[in-house]
Amino acid sequence: MFSSILNPKSEDYSPVTWNAESGHLEDPLLNNLRVMIIDADFYKALRDNLYTRFQSGASLILYEMGRGYGEVIAKTIKQNDPGRLEIYRKFMDRGKRQGYGEFRVPLLQSIISGLRGEAKVVLKDSFFASASGQTGHKECWIIAGMIAGAGSKILKRDVVCVEELCISKEDPHCEFRLKSSA
Repeated sequence: MFSSILNPKSEDYSPVTWNAESGHLEDPLLNNLRVMIIDADFYKALRDNLYTRFQSGASLILYEMGRGYGEVIAKTIKQNDPGRLEIYRKFMDRGKRQGYGEFRVPLLQSIISGLRGEAKVVLKDSFFASASGQTGHKECWIIAGMIAGAGSKILKRDVVCVEELCISKEDPHCEFRLKSSA
C-alpha cells in the first residue's frame, strides 16, 4: 500500500511516502496528510507573483506561511519525542530530506548565544535562495518563519527569526538568528 519515495538513513520516519490506493504522496509524520513536490521554477513563479501583487508584503506572507508550518512540524515531532535536542535534530534532518538545504547549528555558538536567549542557524544550499536567484536580497522567508514557528513551540515562548546572510545576496550560505520577540 505505502512505499517510501526517499530512502532516508534515519529509521524514525520517511518525509514522503506514496500511497498506491489513493495515488497520492503523503506525509507519515502528519497523519498521512497529502503533499505535493514543487520544483524551483514553480517556487520562483509563486514568489515573483507575490512580490508583483504585494510588493514588500510578500516577505511577510512567506514568513507567516513558514511560521505556521514550523509550528505544526515541531508540535508533531514534540508529541512523539519530548527531548529538546532530539526535536531539533529531527527538525533539521527533516528539512534536509525535504530539500530545503542542510541545516547546521554550531554547538558552542548555540550554547553561548543560548545564554543570551538567541541561537544561530546556518543553512547551506537553500532551496528558496537558489530558486530565487541572485536578487541582492534575503530570500529565505519561509525558512525563517519555519525556524521561528518551531522555536516558539519547542521553547514555549514567542520568538522571531531574522535571516542575516543569504546566498541570494552572494553570501557563502544562509544564516539565521533566532531570538525572543520581546
